[in-house]
Amino acid sequence: MCCATRRQSHRIMRSVRSTLAAAAGFDFKIGRTISGGREGLYLWLGVNYASGALFEEEPMYRGVMDLGGASTQIAFSSGAEPARAGAAFVEVGGSTLAGLTINDRTFGKYELQLFRGRMHFLH
Repeated sequence: MCCATRRQSHRIMRSVRSTLAAAAGFDFKIGRTISGGREGLYLWLGVNYASGALFEEEPMYRGVMDLGGASTQIAFSSGAEPARAGAAFVEVGGSTLAGLTINDRTFGKYELQLFRGRMHFLH
């Protein structure tokens, strides 16, 4: 959605709302696009939940990297200070987890394809 115009974003959200309502009777009134930082944080939490790390006494948290079409998110466990950009603290099962997310909106699949196309003479 970061590359979509405002008009395109509204059309996409309308389509999502109507599809969810038709398929599952889901009332999707408050849905919104989340930031790349939040996307990375939720991916990091999901991976560590699925791996069981969130439930371990001495967890070995996994880091994640999501290479999207227009951006990349990297997220990992960190003892980051709350004031640091990208730091997020989440309460999970009575514990506070510190995660750090890095969102690069200039490094995605589409940019890599463009770069590769410009660098064809190196092959």
